[in-house]
Amino acid sequence: MRSARLGNGLRLWALALPAAVLAIAAACGGGEEAADGTIGEKIDAYMTGLEDLGFCGVVVVAEGDNVLIDRGYGFADIGNGVSNTAETAFDIGSITKQFTAAAILKLEMEGKLGVYDTLAKFFPDAPEDKAGITLHQVLTHTAGLIEYTDGDYTATPRDEAVRVAMEGELLFAPGSRFAYSNAGYTVLAAVVEIASGQPYEDCLREKLFLPAGMEHTGYRGPDWEGVTVSRQYTGDRDNGTPLEKNYPYWNLLGNGGMLATSGDMLRWHRALMGDEILSAEAKEKLYTPELNNYAYGWDSLSTPYGQLITHNGGNDFGATADYLRYTDRDIVIFFASNRAFDDLPVNYLVRNALVKLAFGEPFEPFPAAAQGGPDPKQHEGTYLLPSGESVEAVLLHGRLMLSPAGQGVINALVGFDGEDAQRYAELTAAADSVVGAALAGDFGALRDNLANPGDLDGFRSWLEQGIDRLGEVSGYRVFGTIPAWWSSSADVATFVEMSGEQSARLFRFHWDERGIWGLGGRAIPRPVLIVCLPQAEGGFVGYDLGLGLRVTLRFE
Repeated sequence: MRSARLGNGLRLWALALPAAVLAIAAACGGGEEAADGTIGEKIDAYMTGLEDLGFCGVVVVAEGDNVLIDRGYGFADIGNGVSNTAETAFDIGSITKQFTAAAILKLEMEGKLGVYDTLAKFFPDAPEDKAGITLHQVLTHTAGLIEYTDGDYTATPRDEAVRVAMEGELLFAPGSRFAYSNAGYTVLAAVVEIASGQPYEDCLREKLFLPAGMEHTGYRGPDWEGVTVSRQYTGDRDNGTPLEKNYPYWNLLGNGGMLATSGDMLRWHRALMGDEILSAEAKEKLYTPELNNYAYGWDSLSTPYGQLITHNGGNDFGATADYLRYTDRDIVIFFASNRAFDDLPVNYLVRNALVKLAFGEPFEPFPAAAQGGPDPKQHEGTYLLPSGESVEAVLLHGRLMLSPAGQGVINALVGFDGEDAQRYAELTAAADSVVGAALAGDFGALRDNLANPGDLDGFRSWLEQGIDRLGEVSGYRVFGTIPAWWSSSADVATFVEMSGEQSARLFRFHWDERGIWGLGGRAIPRPVLIVCLPQAEGGFVGYDLGLGLRVTLRFE
């Protein structure tokens, strides 16, 4: 065991490292603007730095008719050395939902249904508790339907998927609360078929995609011959393409899993900026949020940059995607990745950078690594504070990555101080008490910390389901609290990991001035992830991927 020291006097102990005393001097960089160049060049420089970390994907950013960047990075097929390009097709996950919603609205425009029609109109045998649910409630995830029917690639026919969705116990009285439901959008896809008299994908292709000029969006509908469809990777594991699986069956249809190119996603944005496919009245419904800022297949948010219409998506095989449309400025950002790392879904971490760069704001450029600098391998290990807080230093594609766990060490590395540091420490302690009590079956601490105590049943159910999936729980740790930079809301988030005999569960408590208002899944797994790039004069320049901050690090 050997010791290390942070610049503010915090002392860490390095485990499983060669013997020798070392010191880590940490100091945040100060507001340097990105290098000279156009917005597209700055984005390209940032993404090229991520490509060096193993990012595989595509980015398109446009303002009005001006395409600022449309480029692929990394590989669509690592084994065969096939690069991603702007013409590569990616799995866009739950971004699919807004296409289903648009199809419902198109059919309403044609007089074939109404969004306040009930499920009984389309499914006469619907159970009594589901018969009165409206399409509007299903579209806004306020119907109370279960989240899933079965695995994405299980070969399930339509009527079976609908039956499972209908027979599941309602989570709450329809219209009273919000609960995200993939199964609900499968039911909506069945409604599209029943109301249109066409197969779901044929309907969307005829009424939405082809009028928008989108030749390469869909499941099996497009002609994929000659088009590179990205293979999906978790780390170095090749999970193939969706076209090599049972694809698409009805656990996936309507709620996720479509393939699309970046160019088609840009075309769809431009189509929605006009009224040729959907009328202004239909788009008003598409974008008007109900509960939890959710509209029809979109999150609809007010931000400092104006109205944001957005959704993201992903799967368990390595695909992730994000679609951000700032409609007041006619700025669109779409990025997708076909490679996820177990603890580093990189493209979720770049949203903040892309938004700031797209709007021309100052943002620290991605630092360059120097030849002949210190060897990162010498500094792998876990550094422990006497308080029990830690910093994990792991190698990823030859780069040293630091992941702190504990509010004190996060504050030291990132530079939180004053009232911010005190508040984050208090919220971290509160989250610790909530999780510890919940694991003992006591949800009083959760109730006491909720922004709205009336939400207790929903939050309790979410936590209990997560705990049940772990099997026998072996423990938990609270990583710490930071500003929620990936969110357009002015909130903060506390990161927690629970471990069990079957798996580990990563999630977040979201706080505002009233208390906990939301729970987040595992898309963003750590509050701080710092990539360390060696410098010729010794030491490292650390770069926080989410916060866009530089940290000077020296191991002595």
